[in-house]
Amino acid sequence: MKDNINFKTFFMISNKKLVVAVYDILRKKIVYKKELLIKSLSTNIELSYIQNFLDDYIYEIEKIYNFFINNIYLIIENEDFFSVKVSLKKNNYGNSIDYKKINHLVFEAKNQCEKTINDRKIVHIIIDNYLIDKKNFLFLPNDTKCDFFSLDLSIICLSNRFIKSLEDIFKKYQISIIKILNYHYLNNFMELNDENDIFVTAEQILNGSNKNEVFIINKRTKYKGFFEKFFFFFN
Repeated sequence: MKDNINFKTFFMISNKKLVVAVYDILRKKIVYKKELLIKSLSTNIELSYIQNFLDDYIYEIEKIYNFFINNIYLIIENEDFFSVKVSLKKNNYGNSIDYKKINHLVFEAKNQCEKTINDRKIVHIIIDNYLIDKKNFLFLPNDTKCDFFSLDLSIICLSNRFIKSLEDIFKKYQISIIKILNYHYLNNFMELNDENDIFVTAEQILNGSNKNEVFIINKRTKYKGFFEKFFFFFN
């Protein structure tokens, strides 16, 4: 078997259903999808369903498409998600706004958030609004000079304990979780963009369709261990 360089595997988890889907990167479409409806009154996700579902379909996918599933992207609908609203202001002294200044504010917001979210991991950072000299902008204008600007951010977090429980399940299949995506965030973006497939929307988000989402990339340097880089898909 070969590595899955031309495919992405998505797994959607909720208390109502489980869905696994394979996205063909070259053909830009979903080529495989299986779903399990869960009949339960519980609002919690039963982890046993996940393992049974993986037993049924992971090896089937690998056999059909002749590749090993080493990595997976999770779309989760769960009450364990926690959203924080943060606003930060900067005196800009009439200078231009550049990405370095935006990065600095986002990094400061992330650090402040991590001090209060306790045992949770940040999965999305989204810029909701730019306030530039008392004027609101959905996107950062080009070549803008101002005296003051601020960012309104939504920071979406998920319980580390829940993430660890999922990681333990997927490790049994030698699968690593690459990225966790919030279902409601994807669904709202899908509706705004007249899309009808949550997995196609997830692929679009991963490729930067939301120009106001900030991606955190952990990078390893030779001498300094890990550092974090913020990556914007700006126009």
